[in-house]
Amino acid sequence: MNIGEILSKAWKIIWKNKILWLFGILAGCSVTSMGSRGGGGGGGGSAANSNVMFSGTPTMVSVSQFISDIPAYVWVIIGLSIFTLGMLLAILFFMVGPLGVSGVIKGTQLAEKADPEDKPLSFKTLFNAIKPTYWKVLLFSLGYNIASIILVLIFFIPIAFLTVITCGVIWILFIPLTWLLHMMVIFTIIAIVKEEKGIFEAIPRAWYLVTKNLGMVILMSLILGVGQLILTLVISLPLVFSMALPVGINLAVTGGDSAGVGLIISAVLALILIPLMILIGGVIEAFVLSSWTLTFQRLSDKGELETVTLNGEPDTKEAQENAE
Repeated sequence: MNIGEILSKAWKIIWKNKILWLFGILAGCSVTSMGSRGGGGGGGGSAANSNVMFSGTPTMVSVSQFISDIPAYVWVIIGLSIFTLGMLLAILFFMVGPLGVSGVIKGTQLAEKADPEDKPLSFKTLFNAIKPTYWKVLLFSLGYNIASIILVLIFFIPIAFLTVITCGVIWILFIPLTWLLHMMVIFTIIAIVKEEKGIFEAIPRAWYLVTKNLGMVILMSLILGVGQLILTLVISLPLVFSMALPVGINLAVTGGDSAGVGLIISAVLALILIPLMILIGGVIEAFVLSSWTLTFQRLSDKGELETVTLNGEPDTKEAQENAE
């Protein structure tokens, strides 16, 4: 398997079919866990300090008075509204995540088979192509998340006990297990979308390809993982630094006397740069998924070619083409 050819082909595919960038952005919209932010201790002291700070500033006093005059039921309504909005966003992200992953996988498959002179893929074409398998991917993602939560609840106490006993060394064992599980999820979804298999057919298919080609999958995982990390840092750090720079300059020059100016400039830059960061993240996600889809295809072709060689007779048209 030529890794350089795969990476080059994946880049050419997502560059020509830029609609895959959108699906890459959607693929990143996944909610892995939800938690609550603690308030708790120290509340009384903060209120006292706030009153002292507000006492010398009429504007702050009026704002504080306005907040304290709001009835309790209004705060309850605001809290429930925020909670409901958060739940709706979580459901939305959970549904568009599989849509994005399926779109990149199917788009890579269609683009690889297309003629070089064909037009780029459209959203309508991709959306119609993934409709038969989208719900299976969504159901698989739901089952995977539910199973993960159940396993965490079951093994939380034993793992915590082993962590204390081994001084955290036990977590070294979880690195390969976590990686294998991650690869199984990726290959299972690719098998569902690309080969249109059922969930319980796709899982053993993924297991076969990953375990039979373990060395190649590990190498590809290292290349894509390290590359994705480096690209993310190289692109994100300058953008984050540029957003924080106006505040830093303002504090250094004025000592914080007009910090609001720096904050306003940083906020404007954030409104400009955050969408750019999301777009770049979508491009990276599309490239990684496209690379894994091509890897899946090459490993499948390799397996079929070996089957042809061992049996002497090709049993499929695609195997015949590979043998030739």
